[in-house]
Amino acid sequence: MIQFYKPTKSSTGTAASFSFNKDAIWLQLIKQSSWNDQTRTGSFAASRNDPNKTISIKLNPTEISAWIKAIGDNSPINVQFGKDGLFHTTDKGTTIINFGPYIGQDQVQRGYSLSVSSKTKDGQNQKSFLIGFTFAEGELIANYMKFALNKFFTIKYNEYAKSKPVAPKQEVEQEAQQPPVDDSLAFLDGDTFTIPE
Repeated sequence: MIQFYKPTKSSTGTAASFSFNKDAIWLQLIKQSSWNDQTRTGSFAASRNDPNKTISIKLNPTEISAWIKAIGDNSPINVQFGKDGLFHTTDKGTTIINFGPYIGQDQVQRGYSLSVSSKTKDGQNQKSFLIGFTFAEGELIANYMKFALNKFFTIKYNEYAKSKPVAPKQEVEQEAQQPPVDDSLAFLDGDTFTIPE
């Protein structure tokens, strides 16, 4: 799991975490709940159990690959899909995920930004999240996603290998004891060679 905490003095910050299970990466976002001026720290704890201040999103391997490509190409993730972002639609509502370069007011790229908006089908419950990442954090996310994809492929391969019928052990041992036949030297059969002294 990798985590990012981006508190602000105005308590409008966001924390993000990326975690992997056997078939997906989960992106979890939580809104900042408070700011302590004395310690100059923000807290997210009070928002943890508030469904209006948190969201969990399951990213599949194709979406993960698009995210990696967006960071590698330094382009918005929606370029990969030709839409306004990654869309997740369920019977409860719609979530739109956008990730791409963050350009400051001076028109210089400062890193990356992630925005997520979610609304219920009836439109009554809407929430949005925004968080920025440095260039280094963007690379960390891309590398974590590559790691997760590698694990995903390993898990899928192992599941496939377990489902294949395995040859009986005795036959496998006999095959291992017999040397392979090398037909490339068949023309030498019966020939005698003398090595001069």
